[in-house]
Amino acid sequence: MRDKNTLTKILLISSLAVAWVFDLLFWNKAIGISFAIFVVVTLSVGFSLAGRANLTPARKSLWLLAPIGLLWMMTILREELFSIFFARIFTLLFMALLAASFRSGRWPKYGFGDYLTKLLLLPFRGLIAYREFGAQRRKGAASPAEFGLIRSIGLGLLLALPLLFIFGTLLSSADPIFGSRLSDLLGFLRLDQLIETFWRAFTIGVLGIILLGVYSYSLFRSSDEALIGEDEPFFRPLLGFPVTATILVSIESLFSAFVLVQFQYFFGGASNIHLDGYTYADYARQGFGELVTVVAMSVGLFVVLSLLTSPETKKQTHWFSRLGIILFAQVVVILASAFKRLVLYEGAYGFTQIRALVHIFMIWLGLLLIAFVILEARGKHRAYTNAALLAAFGFTATLSLMNVDAFIVGANVRRLEISHELDLPYLAWLSTDAAPRLLDDFQRIATNGDEEDSRLLLATLACHAYNHNEYVRPEAWQSFHLSGEIARRAWAEFKTSDDFGRVTLIRDDATGNSISIDGEIFGCSQETSFE
Repeated sequence: MRDKNTLTKILLISSLAVAWVFDLLFWNKAIGISFAIFVVVTLSVGFSLAGRANLTPARKSLWLLAPIGLLWMMTILREELFSIFFARIFTLLFMALLAASFRSGRWPKYGFGDYLTKLLLLPFRGLIAYREFGAQRRKGAASPAEFGLIRSIGLGLLLALPLLFIFGTLLSSADPIFGSRLSDLLGFLRLDQLIETFWRAFTIGVLGIILLGVYSYSLFRSSDEALIGEDEPFFRPLLGFPVTATILVSIESLFSAFVLVQFQYFFGGASNIHLDGYTYADYARQGFGELVTVVAMSVGLFVVLSLLTSPETKKQTHWFSRLGIILFAQVVVILASAFKRLVLYEGAYGFTQIRALVHIFMIWLGLLLIAFVILEARGKHRAYTNAALLAAFGFTATLSLMNVDAFIVGANVRRLEISHELDLPYLAWLSTDAAPRLLDDFQRIATNGDEEDSRLLLATLACHAYNHNEYVRPEAWQSFHLSGEIARRAWAEFKTSDDFGRVTLIRDDATGNSISIDGEIFGCSQETSFE
């Protein structure tokens, strides 16, 4: 390993440099390609620091670059709110996981306690490691007294700023002439810019310290990891098997009764939906949230019981696993019931972002439950957390790969061809991800479909373009997004067609913009909810 004094300086300078890049990319700018650039810079600096320290990452830790790379590409390609939010969050999560297990590669064995403690405390433990690593300095380095004087002056200036503001305000009120000259002085110094500079420097400093901790942990502490609960249980068992078995059997009896009732809906078709005064819409909406809550609570309950229960014999261990498998199987049926209700509602009223999000979430939740059944049968309780992480990643990747807003357009256009109904204002406010699909579907319907439907789709396409300011490029290059560029080029090509000549924009600041097509008016303003 290289000289400690040199390495600690490089670590500090590199961390502050990455924090400065963050400020350059994000301060007062909409997030666009800037996030992807920041990820590349952060990872590049981290691997460069490891190379300078002659440290090699574990092979299993490098596996994490695959999900990071996939989600990284999605942050450039997609602009739909939920897709890009989850992609960014899980990109950062996998980067933190890479730092925590950089040299050990033990992340596949992490349990819930490891994720909770290692990722949350990562910067703090790294700062302790940095201080310990750089404790022995070379001779000739600046003395603590010199650094103490600099810190004292800096702290004094920081504490003096609010006092100067208070006294300056009072004295300006007491003497208008002094107040006028003080205002002139502050105007000359551009105080507003000084305040902004102060906050930007403060942000860079805080983020630099956090990055210093993360980099330091990955280099100095990630090689020798003790996993929580690997040798001893994370929680001390508090319940005996009879107590836990009674809880599970009671709940599973209730679930069995519910499951039996559900089968008449699975096999009876739509004729049973009007049972006991329920309308079609009532059945589709009634109890959906409650069923999803039951599923989540059931999974959480079994995980907690598995931590708090200590079977005393091998037979009790087998029975506990069987009860768990039965519970998960029942929960799968309950989830299927909730999913059917959602499908009914989507068929009746079309897709929205929230419905599509929940639709995909329930599919991955079902796969997670199946994984829990398999893990429980094999006694792999510790793998529950990684199974949940894999399902969360699958959910996030699915959102990005499928293009949620384009999917919503396609599903609602198919419904338009059957019912001749379309929620134009809602589709017109989808992200730029929807623009190419809107154009493709309009051209298809205009060529082969109904004239009324094509006119409605043309109005939707025009409203979408005008609602997004015709996909104009952002002023700051950091806010550039590939989705917007694709929409911009598609719209520019469409404007050269004859169909664009039928479109007239009617601006109205009071009621919102409208579109006139062949004399028919279509409103662009949002009127529907996101449910």
